Amino acid sequence: MLDFCSFSVTSSNPKTVFHAAVVAFNHVLCYKRDLKHLTPQLMNLQMQIIEILAGAFKNKGLSDVEAVTALLLCETRMLYKNNELTMKVQAEIEDKILKVHSDLKARAPNQSVKDGIDDVLMLLG
Repeated sequence: MLDFCSFSVTSSNPKTVFHAAVVAFNHVLCYKRDLKHLTPQLMNLQMQIIEILAGAFKNKGLSDVEAVTALLLCETRMLYKNNELTMKVQAEIEDKILKVHSDLKARAPNQSVKDGIDDVLMLLG
């Protein structure tokens, strides 16, 4: 499921991106077992989300506010539910996440996107 969502969030269709983020969010939210064994798939999804957010609200990048907000909510849920993922992100790509999210916050067209960015950054410390 998470591999499919990782592939789907790279779509050029913002509705596909939105729905893939929502499916991943719900999968992580409702998963009844420990998420430790899903860390590699979640890390892959995290990397895809970062790449998409890096180009969001730029020329030819994702410009749909709902899709960007869904990606941020998905990212927040993944980091909140899986401590191993959070530790891995902090150790390996924290600088990249901070840069991408800070740049995105400067380009964000509304407060809901800025609030979503603040939530992700708060989880990373």
